[in-house]
Amino acid sequence: MAQKIIFIIFIIFALITLVLIPGCIETEKDNNWNGGDSGNSGDGGNINNKTINNKTNPEIPGKEIPDYDADYYFILGYGEFENNNYNESIKFLTKAIELNPKHYEAYNLRGLIYGEKHDYAAAINDFTRAIELNENYYESYNNRGFILILKHDYEKALSDFNKAIQLNENYTRAWLGRGAALENLNRTEESIEAYQKVIELEGKFQ
Repeated sequence: MAQKIIFIIFIIFALITLVLIPGCIETEKDNNWNGGDSGNSGDGGNINNKTINNKTNPEIPGKEIPDYDADYYFILGYGEFENNNYNESIKFLTKAIELNPKHYEAYNLRGLIYGEKHDYAAAINDFTRAIELNENYYESYNNRGFILILKHDYEKALSDFNKAIQLNENYTRAWLGRGAALENLNRTEESIEAYQKVIELEGKFQ
């Protein structure tokens, strides 16, 4: 009986989560600037450890982009993303990728923005490219998984969540995504177990 009650609660929670999908897609806003927290931060998010060649912030012209390094434009893109200026953010992130085609964080963040804009094909392409550049970047597996849920591709989504969990077993968002994917695949008992893991981890890191 208790399991059924927990399951009902998490069905409601999962439905709310999927309606507000950006909340489960990994942005790591605070962790990127502060170096992350126990078990839930991204290994690619240490912006505070990066340099931008000691350059001061210039005024960015509307039509032209000055010639600064890739991390500089990534940070500009991140700032625009936080302010919901998605088109400007895409412009800066694309410049970062142009300057450093291996900048997997820029691909991941641009994928998040494409997801916000409901361009799911572009989002999946960017998350996939981030994974190709860093196969251990579990945030992108998680992010791609939630986009795949929106596309009703639950088997592939489950595979992505499983990979994210394999890389970081304490990654709460991936356990939540795993539960949602299993729920949609009518694998009820397994989905309950995933949701119970979310409860366990939320208690552990509070």
